[in-house]
Amino acid sequence: LSRRADRLYVPSSTESELALVRLTCLCRAATAEDAEPLLSAWTNLHQTHQDALTDFLLADGVNEPSITFKFLPDCFANSMKNESVGLGALLDVLVDLVEVVHEKTVWSDEIVVNLADMAAFIVAVKVPDAFSNCLDDAVM
Repeated sequence: LSRRADRLYVPSSTESELALVRLTCLCRAATAEDAEPLLSAWTNLHQTHQDALTDFLLADGVNEPSITFKFLPDCFANSMKNESVGLGALLDVLVDLVEVVHEKTVWSDEIVVNLADMAAFIVAVKVPDAFSNCLDDAVM
């Protein structure tokens, strides 16, 4: 992570900064320019959402439960291409999704959530509120 942070000119000394670097990996950011939209979205997130995402992204699965979201990089890629969604809305929904999984899951060694349908939905969204409220109809 520290090499990625150095290459993208992103600090990595705090837990929050490490979480942000991990997000750059999920967004497939290869350059500082690629990382700019994510840095902006992260900065605009409410502090409680940053804290929740930091906990999720740094969970090791040993000392605290971890969640694997399959197709999460596709969700990021699709949200960056769809102006009706965007990275900020995806990060907000991701916070909600982490909370829902924590509430509705019996914890085991590993929790895996398939987000292929969400990635496809992000492509189709035309109205921002449709995405912001998408977990209302989610099946767990």
